[in-house]
Amino acid sequence: YIIKRSDGTIDTVGGLYIDPVSGDSTLQLNLIRPPNMRPDNPCWEQTWRNVYYLSSSDLNTDNLEIEIFMNPVTNDIRSDTTQSPPRNFLEVFGLDELNSVGNIESDGIVDGIMVNTGLGHLIFPVLHPFDPNELEVGSSRMNLGPNTPRVSAIYNSTTNSEIVQDHKYIIRVVTGQRQNPMSLGRFNIIDNSEIVKLAGRRLQRGVDYRMDYQIGQITFLNDEALNPNTTLTIDFDYEPFFMPEQKALLGARAEYRFGENSWIGGTAIYKSTSSAERRPRIGREPGKAFIWDADLQLDYEVPFLTQAVNAIPLIHTEARSKIRFTAEIAQVVSNPNTKDEAYIDDFEGSKSTFNLEIRRTAWTKSSAPHNRLQENRGHLIWYNPYNKVAVKEIWPDKDVATEDSRTNVLVFEFDPDSVGGGPDKWAGVMRYINTGYHDQSKSRFLEVWVRGSKGNLHFNFGSINEDINGDGILNSEDIEVAGYRDGILTAAEDVGLDGLPDSLEPGYHPIDNPDPNGDNWHWSRDNPDDYSKINGTEGNASDPEGGTKPDTEDLNGNNFLDTNNDYFEFTIDLASSEFEVPNTRNYVEDGTGEYWRLYRIPIQDSVFTLVPDGKVYRRTQVGSPDWQRIRYTRIWMDGVEDYAKIQLAQIELVGNRWEELTDHIEIATKSTHQDGDYISPPGVTGERSVTTGIMSQEQSLAIIYNKIPGESKASCYRTTFAGESMDLTLYQALDMWVYFNQAVSDDSVMFYFKLGRDANNAYEYRTYLQDGWAETNRVIMDFPEMTAFKDQYQTSISDTGIANMEPIMRTENGWYVINGSPTLTDVRYFEMGVINPFTYRPISGEIWVDELRVTDVRKEPGWAEKTTFAINFADLADFSGTLERRDSEFHGLNQRVGTGRTETVLSLSGGFKPHKFAPDKWGLNLPVTSNMS
Repeated sequence: YIIKRSDGTIDTVGGLYIDPVSGDSTLQLNLIRPPNMRPDNPCWEQTWRNVYYLSSSDLNTDNLEIEIFMNPVTNDIRSDTTQSPPRNFLEVFGLDELNSVGNIESDGIVDGIMVNTGLGHLIFPVLHPFDPNELEVGSSRMNLGPNTPRVSAIYNSTTNSEIVQDHKYIIRVVTGQRQNPMSLGRFNIIDNSEIVKLAGRRLQRGVDYRMDYQIGQITFLNDEALNPNTTLTIDFDYEPFFMPEQKALLGARAEYRFGENSWIGGTAIYKSTSSAERRPRIGREPGKAFIWDADLQLDYEVPFLTQAVNAIPLIHTEARSKIRFTAEIAQVVSNPNTKDEAYIDDFEGSKSTFNLEIRRTAWTKSSAPHNRLQENRGHLIWYNPYNKVAVKEIWPDKDVATEDSRTNVLVFEFDPDSVGGGPDKWAGVMRYINTGYHDQSKSRFLEVWVRGSKGNLHFNFGSINEDINGDGILNSEDIEVAGYRDGILTAAEDVGLDGLPDSLEPGYHPIDNPDPNGDNWHWSRDNPDDYSKINGTEGNASDPEGGTKPDTEDLNGNNFLDTNNDYFEFTIDLASSEFEVPNTRNYVEDGTGEYWRLYRIPIQDSVFTLVPDGKVYRRTQVGSPDWQRIRYTRIWMDGVEDYAKIQLAQIELVGNRWEELTDHIEIATKSTHQDGDYISPPGVTGERSVTTGIMSQEQSLAIIYNKIPGESKASCYRTTFAGESMDLTLYQALDMWVYFNQAVSDDSVMFYFKLGRDANNAYEYRTYLQDGWAETNRVIMDFPEMTAFKDQYQTSISDTGIANMEPIMRTENGWYVINGSPTLTDVRYFEMGVINPFTYRPISGEIWVDELRVTDVRKEPGWAEKTTFAINFADLADFSGTLERRDSEFHGLNQRVGTGRTETVLSLSGGFKPHKFAPDKWGLNLPVTSNMS
């Protein structure tokens, strides 16, 4: 391309280079973006990180509002308070320099030049607005102060956890554009329950809009409905996914009347909900409530008051005088959680996994790994045995139904002798990973259940060369016609990846050499243990496990032979116990002396990180892989002198909802099904199925810490789903079991647990750990005691002005610590970990945590009273008053808890009409009113 500068000079980038000697031509191009972009790549700075998409194009500027807040947005901080006077963040970051008439003056509105309304782009004036370099700070539009908080991770990191930790600002955009289709925010809309009105006119389904009831989405069929200035209302009914198992609502009303508008009465209503969950989550608790109410109303006409009014000079009226008195008292007696506890996290679902499948047809013969020769490829057969393996042979403690008592495994039979033998011989399989699983940045371990003790097992993750035989040609049974492959296997195409039927293969003889290239598929139920030809690609249309698609090297289906090699590699020496998880060996009772065991390999750690026996993690790296772009995986073997048979029961990349916050820590799980040394907390078990009688797995979170330096900590954290706020004020305590594994740990350590809005505004509990599930290890937060201490601490700070007072309170088995200004009504963040109490000695070890829950539900009854009085003197004057009181525990049937505050409201009002003293023919209307509350 050509760059034409304002001074008239021209610069050409790239072009066709012709060698003056040979005459050969070479097309030279400028690389804009490599396949795996990294911060250290020269192309990194070519990305426009100052342009933000506002989630919609063709914006209406009349309805566009843009603001920048300091995180969290609930604090409503819109200005840089480090500057004096404070500057609005729009001005600080160069979005607001001009006022509405074009003069240089910030007016709190983003300048029109900074928004491309057609494309929906917000454009900051420099490339790194939230962490500008020296040149960018000098821009006339930028107004950062020396202490303005900066965000560097979004410009120099690709790690999501680092970016989240560095998160400081929120850009809030309000547009008047109406989306089409529009999400209703609910699923399972009840058919035909919707009422859609536009400017008061009811729209017709099928004419004005379409409705997808299952996903809760409405699509408008006319432009009028998309006008943001037109009032649109949509009412509908829906069925929640998580509905209580049963609901009951009972009510009764009794009333005695002693006048047309006077009575005394009483009402009683009972409501209960039950849940099918043995461990109810917060917000889905079973409960019951009873409300009773007594009310009185006296409403009478008072003729003598009208007579008294008419006795006043100049007044004559026929309007009636009335007096009304009402009184009401109500009480609610409720149990918001009949099970008295609700789970924040029972850790049963904390483990997140990506299963790489052990299905034979999910894998194909692999390309050669880096620095491995095609001619050294050994003979490999992979298959799922016809007779499956007993589940209890692999996991003896797993409870399974009879029909599920056997499971598939993936078997590798590797015979290097078939091509000369020796430890340099290799063979492997590979597969493409579906797009939805390419991002494995949150995975922390490779876990493999394996049987076999010979050779090395290598696992590759990343971008892997698809070229199986290394000829540089896309080999495929799918014949290309006019540049198009239809993806349908025909009988004529089923000749294997060599593209040749047997008869055309060199050396063919119908009797002596019927399959010269050895690519024929064959397997029969008559001889089910003969797997010698089960991986053949010629004739495999008859394969009952697959064969419906053409065999091809194009694993990702992009009609191109991808040859990039950018991958991570991990190696398991099957003769070694390195990375073997203790107490997972399960010996097979077949006389071979072999056993199943679990290997767990850290995949995100540096290759230089030492394991306890002094070895380094076996991780190598080819090219520039990225855990956010794991497109392929390959498993291959070497290090075998003769014959080896390996069985794989499970291959998983494992992550966790709890993420590492610091170094020196690994997050894993311990369960009754997979860990022989695991002991559940006292009284805690899995759930037994009512239909099958099978006991489910019970699981804890394992925190493994390694060489924590003196007076340092190792910790992990998690946030609520989508950052939703969690209100814990319904309960009076938090409880969590903690296990200290002294057998594999150094001296007793201090454990801590935090909960709050964020890490800097949180309640914290600390305790020293004893061996096992000791009672003294339990995290027990007494909410009334803890919040009272917070109030006392914050009051003392305001009284003394000493900001560095120790916010620590001793409890029976530990300490409370106040961080910032926490509240139990807005909990979004949880953190826990280990503190090394020693000054110089590093510590290592392992702890387990389980059953994080809130307990001791608030059941105090709530009261409400209300009385009103009203009197009118014909149509001359009136007076009324209301006195209402609700205590902190009173609530309605649709609420689970009171407001937490007692409210008393007194309101008085009166009116007088002096124009009644004037003749009616004057037509005066001069009412006087007065109100007080």
